[in-house]
Amino acid sequence: MKKIRVLLAGLMTASLLPFNAAFAAEKTSDMYIAEDLEPDKFAYEEMDDFMAADIIDGSVDKDGYVYVKPNGQITRAQFVKILVNALDLKSDASAKTFNDVKSSDWFYPYVQTANSLGIVTGRPDGGFDPYEKIRRDQMAVMIHRAFKSSVTFKPVTKTFKDVPKGRFGYDEINAAAANGIITGYGDVFKPTALATRAQGIVMIHRALQQQKSALPNEQELQSFLRNHIIAENRAAEVMNTDELVKLYNSNTTGYYRAMGLDSLEMYKDIYGDDVQMSMKADEDFNVHTISLSNNYVKLEVTDILYHLEIKFGKEGEGMKMDFDMSGEYSLKKDANGQWKIYNFIPYDEELEDTPFLAVNH
Repeated sequence: MKKIRVLLAGLMTASLLPFNAAFAAEKTSDMYIAEDLEPDKFAYEEMDDFMAADIIDGSVDKDGYVYVKPNGQITRAQFVKILVNALDLKSDASAKTFNDVKSSDWFYPYVQTANSLGIVTGRPDGGFDPYEKIRRDQMAVMIHRAFKSSVTFKPVTKTFKDVPKGRFGYDEINAAAANGIITGYGDVFKPTALATRAQGIVMIHRALQQQKSALPNEQELQSFLRNHIIAENRAAEVMNTDELVKLYNSNTTGYYRAMGLDSLEMYKDIYGDDVQMSMKADEDFNVHTISLSNNYVKLEVTDILYHLEIKFGKEGEGMKMDFDMSGEYSLKKDANGQWKIYNFIPYDEELEDTPFLAVNH
């Protein structure tokens, strides 16, 4: 079943107003919707989540469609970029200079950061092989190095027949397998097989959920989300776009913010300018924690009701509707230690039928 990503309820009212230039530099929501991601396929949830959080980008074809190529092979440089972005890593020491990584290369800052943190070391002759397709064993080693300080690895209970003791990656592969970060193919791992983008992203995503070394305060996060929703709705009820811009610049990122931009124009495209709309949101709702890790959190909001009235044309014909916007919010911690909302998925899939509330994905 396809997921539905809903336009933020607080921006429904603001969408009646002129486009705000403060959003001009933001990515549009179309850039977060990949044509080659299917909900029933391997790695859909993980790749969709990484796109929403601005960890990965797709490539755009001549018609403007976005593709992430989940089954495509991935280079060493590309994988390092995803790993650095997922962890929001910053260099804290001097990095080695690789003879095949120039300062003008797009991947230069990512390779430098990863090297300064000991995640990549390169070849003995000073090369990194950025354009080489990454192997599964190389990927497992990089992931273990990146997460060993923040993930508690369990004792090894399973080994793979094709990863004998003494082989490159033996310890790292088995440690990652003990935590379920990698699973292999039965009793083999296929260490020299070239990895796909989907495999790499799934491994990183699993590891991120296991970071428990510096958990955020659960109550503070719940309060942050509650306060944001209430402030957003109050600003929307009186059409205070300046306050909405302030909230979005302060509290959001990724897909959540992009949908704010798109909602400003979507409503006018569908209904035109001659529309009156009022919205009131109840403030007595519940916030619960679904999952908690060092840098990524999922919170659930339930029993949050919205009362909407729309009038079209001079005659004032229109409709009233009440709807429940309960759903799941995704948050991430940025490089400055601030939490940002990057996605919202509603529980009521019937909202898909209301065009100014939802878009399909």
